[in-house]
Amino acid sequence: MKPHTIDINTKSSDFLNKIIKAAVVIVLLLAVLGYYFRPLFHDFAMFFYTNPIITFLLLVILIAAGGSLWKAKQKGENVFIKGTNFSPVVSIAIMLLVLVFIFGAPLLDALKGKYIYELTEYNKIDEMASTSDIRIVPLGVASRYLVDSLQKSREKVGNIEILYINNTLMWGAPRIPDGTLLYYTQKVNGLITTKASDLQKNIKLYNQEFPVADGIGFFDNIYWKIYKEKFFVTPDNIIYVFDNESNDFKIIVPFISYKFKFPVMVPYFGGVYVIDKEGNIDIYSPEEAAEIDYIKSTWVYPETLARQYVDSYKYNNGIINTWFIHEDQIEIADTYDRFNRQPFLMDTEEGLKWIVAVEPYGQSYGIFKIFFVDAVTGEMELYELGEESSLTGPVRAVDYVKQKFPTIDWYSATIVEPRPYVVDSVLYWMLSITPNDYAGVTYTVFLNSENNEMHAFQTLEEIEDFIRGGIVVDDDDDNETEEITNEIIIDKIEFIEDELEELKEMLSE
Repeated sequence: MKPHTIDINTKSSDFLNKIIKAAVVIVLLLAVLGYYFRPLFHDFAMFFYTNPIITFLLLVILIAAGGSLWKAKQKGENVFIKGTNFSPVVSIAIMLLVLVFIFGAPLLDALKGKYIYELTEYNKIDEMASTSDIRIVPLGVASRYLVDSLQKSREKVGNIEILYINNTLMWGAPRIPDGTLLYYTQKVNGLITTKASDLQKNIKLYNQEFPVADGIGFFDNIYWKIYKEKFFVTPDNIIYVFDNESNDFKIIVPFISYKFKFPVMVPYFGGVYVIDKEGNIDIYSPEEAAEIDYIKSTWVYPETLARQYVDSYKYNNGIINTWFIHEDQIEIADTYDRFNRQPFLMDTEEGLKWIVAVEPYGQSYGIFKIFFVDAVTGEMELYELGEESSLTGPVRAVDYVKQKFPTIDWYSATIVEPRPYVVDSVLYWMLSITPNDYAGVTYTVFLNSENNEMHAFQTLEEIEDFIRGGIVVDDDDDNETEEITNEIIIDKIEFIEDELEELKEMLSE
């Protein structure tokens, strides 16, 4: 009797066939489920969509590796025991992928910035548009006002944005469900706002149910809905706008689209989603959106895109110049404010604009150029300053204000948001002095960028007089500084006394 023999290669081949068939079924099933639940994978998919060179190299690796496995199967080799020699293509692709991850990011970012500069028209202007409405309240203080004022046990304050309601500039946020169960079962029932042009809390509640909104789950979440409509885009900040014609609020979500320009994807303003009170979604191109009345009264051009397009101007003389020579190179002047950074949305006589002030590259802190980005169309305007202008920039403006009030305890107080304001063709930096807890605006300071002259105001009337006509009460600077400093010290003493009283009550209990 002949001994029974087992062909290992045959068994291995049959096992591999079963694995391949099972894998095909699983992949098809996952594809169907993945398509339906695609909003959950948006960020993951966008990484590969916006990084085509990485996607290409991964596909090369997968295809080449799959080809090697297939050839091994056709030859009857036991790939589980002996292993497979992958083609040189796989090795080269893996090496390139590692190089891209380690060294490629700066070059790819530079290429993207260079393409943006080449595709953008930076219209030079000779005169800056004067500031119109007054945004006195900084974001940190607005956040504190809204959070402290909401008195609904089932709601909390959502993401805060600048809103324009009935021709009034406001900080506002949706009142979203507070709690895990409510997140899945409740809707957004309205907004909470405070005037951006009033130093005091000026809270107003707007009641309207939003069946589709941010801060709710799962299938009614705004991101689930909009990714179902248009997937390969990046949404920007969510805006709530009042439509006078329909007498209700609508939700606007601007989004960024991309076009391929070897070897990167270049971002551009793709359009807006508009969600009405019934939860219906319409998509408008930038040109269509600019013709809609309730959109023209607010802002829709993405904030992140405005900053990126301004920053890309640094490639105006090429990548080599940006990396090594630095001729006519800009640098966005941020003051590391943890609540808000440039661009700042300002109301001008020509409408709402994103304003970005830039400095020369390096250790120079004077204003170099100022960019005005139309908040609806994205049209870019550039106001250039000559070297002889010697205007103070926002970073140094903070230092000058601190120098003006040396006795203020800057460990318990802070200066936020040096916003550009144009008064009678003069560029001022408007800064807010607030406590570290952002409980209010202690003083609003205007610094003349030409001569560093400073004016500090406490009341809305004083600020309005100055903004409208440059009117300032003629006081002695030293006396004014001393009075301001003394009042801040008194406020701090009162705060400490209150804290001590609370501590005594706790100890007595």
